[in-house]
Amino acid sequence: GVPPRTRDDASPFAGPSAFGEFRVMHQIGIGLLGPVFRTYDPSHDRLVAVKAFHLDITPEQARVLIESLERFVEAGFSGSGVVSPIAVGLEQDVPYLAQEYVAAESFETAIRRYAPTTLESALPLVSQIAAALDSVHGQGVVHGAIHLRDIFVAPDDLRVNGFGLVQT
Repeated sequence: GVPPRTRDDASPFAGPSAFGEFRVMHQIGIGLLGPVFRTYDPSHDRLVAVKAFHLDITPEQARVLIESLERFVEAGFSGSGVVSPIAVGLEQDVPYLAQEYVAAESFETAIRRYAPTTLESALPLVSQIAAALDSVHGQGVVHGAIHLRDIFVAPDDLRVNGFGLVQT
């Protein structure tokens, strides 16, 4: 296996050129559990974000992780302010989760750029975040560790990401 990475690792993850059918274009970030890639899905002619779980786990733990993520993908969360899952798999012993690609900045970045703001401006965003969390929680999935980097904001859209690992 590949040693686990941390957020402080400076060099990009030298992963596979594809995760299943998703062709890697480049790394776009790194989360607590591993790198995130912008990929291309030729069968649907779309961009897809792929999270590679770069963890120090046994093959059995990887199987359990993939089964948990498969249940999340099969639940088909979409249109509720949530980044929609597309597929899950294993590529070169690296479990991965493919999700819709959201062209937006993280709430963490937006706050740094636009803060401070008024309550009137912030309240609709907080309300949308709460509605997204409530929607998914109502279907038996909780987030587990929401962070500002898990929320993507664009002028007319807000999406919450990072679901699927903690089931109720």
